[in-house]
Amino acid sequence: MGTACGWRWGWSAAPCWRAVSVRRGLSLFSVVGAAMMIAVTVADFGMNHSAVRFIAADLAAAPAQARQTVSVFARLKLLGALATAGLMIALAGPLAGLLNLPGDSGPLLMFMAGLGLLATSLSGLLGTVLRARSRFGALVLTQVFTIALTVLLVAALYSAGRLEVVPALAVGAAAALATAGVSYFLLPPAWRRAVRASARLNSAAGRRLLTFSRWLWVSATLSILLVQLDLLLLNRWMPPLAVGVYALALNLALKADVFNQSLHTVLLPSASALSGRSAYLAYLRRGLARSLAMALPLVLALPLARPFIVAVYGAAYAESVGVFHVLMLVVLFDLLTTPVLLLAFPMDMPRLIAAADALRVLTLLSAGAALIPAWGLYGAAIAKLAAKIAGTALIAIAVAVHLHRDADRAPGHAAPAPDEGTAAPGVRRTR
Repeated sequence: MGTACGWRWGWSAAPCWRAVSVRRGLSLFSVVGAAMMIAVTVADFGMNHSAVRFIAADLAAAPAQARQTVSVFARLKLLGALATAGLMIALAGPLAGLLNLPGDSGPLLMFMAGLGLLATSLSGLLGTVLRARSRFGALVLTQVFTIALTVLLVAALYSAGRLEVVPALAVGAAAALATAGVSYFLLPPAWRRAVRASARLNSAAGRRLLTFSRWLWVSATLSILLVQLDLLLLNRWMPPLAVGVYALALNLALKADVFNQSLHTVLLPSASALSGRSAYLAYLRRGLARSLAMALPLVLALPLARPFIVAVYGAAYAESVGVFHVLMLVVLFDLLTTPVLLLAFPMDMPRLIAAADALRVLTLLSAGAALIPAWGLYGAAIAKLAAKIAGTALIAIAVAVHLHRDADRAPGHAAPAPDEGTAAPGVRRTR
């Protein structure tokens, strides 16, 4: 049921203009942010995960080769960011029209998104190097710094009465640049030199990265579409105020998804170095137990969603509580299945990863087209859950087939290492 300021039943004569303005601003910010993150992913060309995969595998046996990979990765990452940001800025007008942004401010918003892309890509480059080296303490420090700086800058805008979409985008870009600086100085000197060093893009390290990352690029582009596509579909088919309600629920669910992001960050380097059925099974047992332990506090916190949203955002956003609960099913599903999905990396299945994400996007599009017109916000959330289940099922089946094939081999035969940089089968990083 809608309130006097709800999108469903129209508007009363009550002075709801402030809530309307906030919800419209949230809708604009969320749509531009979604477009920027899609562009960031396209610009990355799958390099982030590919770099982690090879740097982590090479660290113990060939650290010099790992640093060479960092040099090539940095050049490719920056080239992709510059090219994509340039296109966004050059096509700001048409892109604003495509995203259904206001005609007067839309091109400026896309220009700001292009600048934000550059800052976010630079921060992501350095964060990827920290992640590949398993420097998780440094990663936590940079994240805390980013959050604190963002809160301070947003508070300053609020105090000055300038908390609007364009200044908020500028705050995001400034925080990303500052985080990049902190990440850079947290790297050891040899690795900072590797980030700055020139590198031949057609070297062996470059070819290895590009060969593996091209499928991860397809996967990552489809994955970020999956994260944001439900919001963009709603922006086409529902009123802006409804989009603002859904955007709040989606943003809160993404905040809760930090558990899954942390798990992915920690597990990818160690999973990339696995080889052999016994190592895979031991990793799955530990990973699933860890996921269950991390999911429990999220489940226990679900009843707190309504009082939190009403207290922090106001009664006008009470409609987002039910949608948030459905989106939390997506978060919990991801958390429980991440250990299985990451086995596609050491099993050398980049094409399958891309195919699974393609299936997810197709499922979201078809289910969204069927459910959103009839069920509105809940239709979008249910479509997202269906998409996650479809793609995960595809990878889980392939992983099970791979494990069964390994079991059928003669006793004493180890699975072949996924590449020449991987350590001895199954021993390293397992207990």
